[in-house]
Amino acid sequence: RTNSLAVVNYLPEKGGLNANIWSITEGKHGVMYFSSYFDGLQQYTNGRFEPVKNLPKQPNGKPVFLAMGSIVDEENNLYLTTAQYPMLKYDGHVFTVMPKINQPISTFIIRKNRNDGSLLIGGNNYFLRVKNETTFDSMRVLPGNGKSGVVTGIEADKHNRIWLGGFNGMSLLQNDSLIHFPTKEFPFEYGGNT
Repeated sequence: RTNSLAVVNYLPEKGGLNANIWSITEGKHGVMYFSSYFDGLQQYTNGRFEPVKNLPKQPNGKPVFLAMGSIVDEENNLYLTTAQYPMLKYDGHVFTVMPKINQPISTFIIRKNRNDGSLLIGGNNYFLRVKNETTFDSMRVLPGNGKSGVVTGIEADKHNRIWLGGFNGMSLLQNDSLIHFPTKEFPFEYGGNT
């Protein structure tokens, strides 16, 4: 946090901020939210870090770990990546699991598709395109034809192609075809994380 030329460091042992913060988002009314991988969700209110209550748990009762790559929409609803659910939508009061699926999927990044407004989610071995709470497409993706097991970078371009990056490889979804790199036309051999 910057104020004039001063830098203020918020350290867990001094200011109450949880450790392992993987995502920072600004919600409604300028409230800042801090997603910790192990310690849940906090908000910064009136100069204090306070836990956000009612964060859903896993079906076995264990906590849901929050990951990186969370976003907000035009109405400042939060979309949080997790190690259990594809994403959690938080409107400042209520959490909603999206989309409603029967299997756990660890996710790492959410992006909004500039072409159709859908939410694009990258996760462990998966790519999902979510239109609403119950309508979605999913595809097993290992970027770079197996060089990566996780989709950690994702973006739709102006041609409605979806670029899927992993730690060590990259793939491209064009219509319903998945192209893994490197190819003769695109000899890129590395990953893409963003």
